[in-house]
Amino acid sequence: MELRHLRYFAAVAETLNFRRAAERLRVAQPALSKQIRDLEHACGTRLFDRNTKRVRLTDAGTALLDEARALLTRAEALPQLARDAAQGRRGRLTLGNSAALTGGFLPAALAAFQARFPEVEVNLVEIRLRQQQKALRSGGIQIGIVAELSDGEGDEFECLRVVRSPFVAVMARRHPLARSRRVSLHDLASQRLLAVAPDQDGRGHAAVLRELFQNRGLRPPYFRTVDSSSSLMAMVAGIQGVSILPGVYEDRLAGELVTKPIDMAGENTFTLWAVWQKKDPSQLVRNFVEVLRKRTVRRNAG
Repeated sequence: MELRHLRYFAAVAETLNFRRAAERLRVAQPALSKQIRDLEHACGTRLFDRNTKRVRLTDAGTALLDEARALLTRAEALPQLARDAAQGRRGRLTLGNSAALTGGFLPAALAAFQARFPEVEVNLVEIRLRQQQKALRSGGIQIGIVAELSDGEGDEFECLRVVRSPFVAVMARRHPLARSRRVSLHDLASQRLLAVAPDQDGRGHAAVLRELFQNRGLRPPYFRTVDSSSSLMAMVAGIQGVSILPGVYEDRLAGELVTKPIDMAGENTFTLWAVWQKKDPSQLVRNFVEVLRKRTVRRNAG
């Protein structure tokens, strides 16, 4: 059974006249009759009761007509659907996410993207930052969010900076340091410092914080690690220690937590990059990156 069989069947069913249906389709009437017989053979039942005076749909023909119309309508829409998909106006886009860090920019970017491309389905996959490049290579995601690119990976990935945020000290409102307007690394080194446990490759929150101390000639203190950022927030709120986090976390802090600027020499910024494979030809990816780019420019200008 092919689409032409359904098209011929629908024409006869709607006109209940083989001659008028043949004229509508611009085919010879004998050829039309053969196509209908072939369709009836494929279905294993008669679709029309016909004689020299009239043509009438059988019960099977009536049931088939609604389905045939729906299939023909869908088939007619397929070329436009393919064109829309080629332009990135339809399809499915899968993004890597790290909710603790992307809350400051991703929701607004998703809303702007949905307004421009409402037919695109966006999926978020929660993955630790250090695992997102691996997910890009495997095809698990199409755009990832990372804090750093390893040497040589610039040849493999394109990137766009989406976050540039200073590190801040995070503590409970009742913590003694909360009375200070600013704190120093020396102040923090004397406290019980908390960090999220590292990834399998050994990198992670604590490693980044150690570098903050080492790069300023300070001996890194001991960091007590917890399983997740949510656990870290709970521990800090319970005055079990303090932590150092990128300022992008400030929107997620509960009322019992406060942040303080950190006095330190040199670079004191945390950066996030949107990354995607250079070889990825997807217009979906290019469209989302363009939305991110415009929102990043607007946010920086503001």
